[in-house]
Amino acid sequence: ALPYLSLAYIYEKRSHYIKAKLFLEKYINLSKDQASVQEAREELIKIEDYVAVETAQTYIAYGENYKALDALNKVSMDYEDEYLLYLLKGQVQYNLGEFKEAIKDLEKSCKKEITEDNATLLAMSYTQNGQISPAKKVLEEAIRKINGSNILYYDLGIINLKQNNLKKA
Repeated sequence: ALPYLSLAYIYEKRSHYIKAKLFLEKYINLSKDQASVQEAREELIKIEDYVAVETAQTYIAYGENYKALDALNKVSMDYEDEYLLYLLKGQVQYNLGEFKEAIKDLEKSCKKEITEDNATLLAMSYTQNGQISPAKKVLEEAIRKINGSNILYYDLGIINLKQNNLKKA
């Protein structure tokens, strides 16, 4: 059983939480040492949110948005990376065509930290919701904070192009 525990901690250290959970569970099922089994159970509880987020990311990659949303809804309020949590929720909502919900989550993500990913997705959500002005504002703010982002300039150019503002585009 001990090698499973070692593997669990190695995977956890590498942020591979699904594999860490698997090996912790194998250790719990095979170990006879009740004290260390209790520690392994406590470790499972600690990584539960990370497992849910990693599971959601996997589902998103395979286009299983409803399953991803279910996994994200299991994440507790104690999860420390709110930027990522709201980004993933916004991405799933966007993929499902729920643009108003996507905007809410992506705005929360941007309040934590503005990145190319959340700014672009928020701007696209605004655009899909018919809100061009807020989309441009998000991209312009992100460009000020993230110097030299070709992606953000490109997205802003596309919005200007759609508005027939060819010079700005």
